[in-house]
This record gives sequence, C-alpha cells and structure tokens, in this order.
Amino acid sequence: VTDNVTFDNTPPVITILSPTNSSSVNEARVSYALDEALSEAELIIERTGGNDDSGSPLTIPISGENLTAGEHSDFVSSNPPELVHGAIYQISMNGIDLGGNRASSEVVSEVEFDEIGPEITISSPASGMFFNSLLVSYVLSEPLSDGRVVLEWTGGEPDSKSPHEIKLPDEGKTSGEHLNVSLENQSNLVDGAIYSLRFYLSDAASNESQSGTLKKLSYDVSKPVISQAYPVSDTYVNNAIVSYTSSETLGIMSIIWEQVGGDADPASPHTIELAGEDLNSGRHENLALWESVPLNSGTIYSMTIRASDLAGNEADGVIMNNITYDVDN
Repeated sequence: VTDNVTFDNTPPVITILSPTNSSSVNEARVSYALDEALSEAELIIERTGGNDDSGSPLTIPISGENLTAGEHSDFVSSNPPELVHGAIYQISMNGIDLGGNRASSEVVSEVEFDEIGPEITISSPASGMFFNSLLVSYVLSEPLSDGRVVLEWTGGEPDSKSPHEIKLPDEGKTSGEHLNVSLENQSNLVDGAIYSLRFYLSDAASNESQSGTLKKLSYDVSKPVISQAYPVSDTYVNNAIVSYTSSETLGIMSIIWEQVGGDADPASPHTIELAGEDLNSGRHENLALWESVPLNSGTIYSMTIRASDLAGNEADGVIMNNITYDVDN
C-alpha cells in the first residue's frame, strides 16, 4: 500500500498581474500569481500589431523558485528576449501543475514595447531671458506619465529654498505643442535671483529623459522706475532735448508729446520709441529725440514716458504737463 498519494485533477489558476491590457513597457518584465506550485511553465509573447517582429512569437521558459505558489513580482528572464520598439504584443502564460494538469492565463493584449525616452523641444523660456511669471512653452514627442521642471539658483539674490521642483499639470503632459503652460502658482522664486531650468520626463513605459539646461534665467517682478525726467511741468522750452534716469535696463520705452493747449498741432500726438543705449539703466542726459518729429512752436504739450523692463514689468507712467514749445524770436 502506497501512502500520501494526492489525486489532483484541478487545473492551476495562472494570473498575469502586470503588464495590463493597453499598457506600455520597456522590457519583458512580468508579474504573475499561481494558486499552486507548477512543475513547468512558459511565457508566450506574440506580436499583434505595430512594427514588425520577425522573432515573434517568443517563448520564455520559467523554472525553479519562479514556479512556487503565490505572487511573483517583476520576473525577468536570465536571457531576455529582444523585442522591437513600436511593436504591439499580447502576453500569456502556460503551465502544468504537479498533478499534470494544464492551464493558461488570460491573454494580456495591446501591450506596446517602447524603449525610447520622450523628447522635448523648448520654445520658451530661452537662456539669458528675464521673466516675471513662470510660463513654459514646448513640444512633446509622446504623452508623459510624469513631468517636472527643476529650477536651480545660480546667481543674483540668494534663494535658500533652491532647487525648486515643479510638476507639470496633466494638461501639459499630452503629446504635441503646449503654449504658455503656467507653473507660477507652484513656484516660490526670489525676485532678482538667477536660475537654471531643466525638464525631467518619464513616459508610460518608464523611459526617462531630460532636456538640456537653460541658463541665466533672471526672475524679476519689480517694476522699473523712471525719474528725474526733463523737461518738467509748467516750463517753456526752445529745443526737443529730453533727459531721464532709469533704475534698470529696459525692454521698451516710448515718449509721447501730446497737444494740450496753445497753437494747433495737427500731427499730435508725437511718439518715438527708444532703442539701443537709450534703454540702458542709469542717467540719460540731453537726448535730442525729436529731430525727425518736429514739435510745433506755440503749442503747449504734455510729455508722457512709458516703459517696461526686460521681464515685462511696466513702470509707473511719468507725465509732465503744460510744456510750451517756443522757438519764435
């Protein structure tokens, strides 16, 4: 008489836990569960779409401790198969238990093999820019599972909280073009500090990549100050010379002369846009700006100076009233 003989005619239950249907992977890594020990098993990976794979179907034997009952996480063959980037596969698992009963798992379908990290093309900001709000524009080659921007202090006013790590919003992680994605509410940058910026990206298959580093990004939320403007209100002038002081380098500056009284000036208002060295910070004396836009003798003008800095912060307008232009003898 033979003791301890177990009669088993119930097939094992094999469950593939990951990958799941319609997922992306960058290697043949499989997690599965067995309700009982197996004597042998194999994974079957078969191309069903996407790029061609001349090696399909692929059979991967499973042995040893990977056949015990229970969950098996992240099984990778010691001789992993060479899958094809851009191919779509289905995955199943066959096994035989110790009683010789055969079973197969359910088929996991539409699994994309993706071994190339996401690519990003950044259009804004650019190295050397000034900015007063953290808006980024870029193009993504594929959807992201995770994306973040890291700003690191490199100069200017000290920033004890550097580096700043900011996650991209969900709407900023789809493939294609993204314009002016606002990260302002998530940042805590220091006015006057200079930063470097880099994107860190991960796709659905866990491929990681990063952008190049943008350098010398100056964060500026302080408006410029235009002071010591000449001519001043309630004066008579016989020339079109203008003087002023700017607290910082400007991106835009215009001076507008507009008739407010006296003889008629049908060409009013007169506007000139400053450029080049006239936009530098500091004192600017005796600029003859109006040679090409002559004022009218006998007319009373207001003079308005409007300016904004390189980050787009607008200065308070400077207005001088009742300036009489008189060149008559």
